[in-house]
Amino acid sequence: MPTTSTTRSAKKSTRRVKKGARSASKKTTGGAKRATPRVKKVTRSAARKSARMTTKTASRTRKRGSQASKRRGSAQRADAIALLRKDHREVKELFRRYRRLGAGATTRKAQTMERIVKELSVHAAVEEQVFYPDVKAEVRGTKRLVDHALDEHQELKENLAKVQRLEPGSEEFEATMRTIMNDVNEHVKEEEAELFPKVRQAKSKRELQDMATVMRTAKNAAPTRPHPKAPSTPPGNVIVGAASAVVDRARDAVRGAIGSG
Repeated sequence: MPTTSTTRSAKKSTRRVKKGARSASKKTTGGAKRATPRVKKVTRSAARKSARMTTKTASRTRKRGSQASKRRGSAQRADAIALLRKDHREVKELFRRYRRLGAGATTRKAQTMERIVKELSVHAAVEEQVFYPDVKAEVRGTKRLVDHALDEHQELKENLAKVQRLEPGSEEFEATMRTIMNDVNEHVKEEEAELFPKVRQAKSKRELQDMATVMRTAKNAAPTRPHPKAPSTPPGNVIVGAASAVVDRARDAVRGAIGSG
């Protein structure tokens, strides 16, 4: 049987345990109550930061979309002269790439040559089918310039056809490529310095934009290879060019399929 002293001691211990438990509970509850405002504050701060980031992201997305839309709109509003100048820049860049290639890079030279041939063939066809006939008929003082440009086109097409038959890296191949690049650079210089200013002065912005629309359509259906024996003026060049374009693009598709295989 437990003694009275032991019983009293056990009761005191029990009371101390209960008191300690109540004290701990109060501290915990108080700490939780004090922590709750801080948690809420941190939560609100995080929510505000998240909202600001979302707003900034949405703003940047709208801005990029707006810029892309403006670029697309600008491309669609570009006039005929702007389109031709763009072609000139792209061909000159291909020339620079070709010149940077070493003597042993025959495969890359052949690939770059094919791109140059394609770009110049399409460009020449568009000028001959749309730009030159319109300018010659509508802009005074341009007949001599257009006729001279057509003569240069004819010589260019002959050289483009020739270089495709030559062995890449051979002396004749390199000489023909130099001739093509020099002749095109001279042609571009004359066109941009003499012909384009006359056209820009004589035609309205709307007329040049309308011409650009026709040129874009012609570009999508133009021959991608040189055809020196084909007519260079309408209506013959339009008729023959359309037929040649079908054959050229079929050959391009076959070559692409072989290359990718």
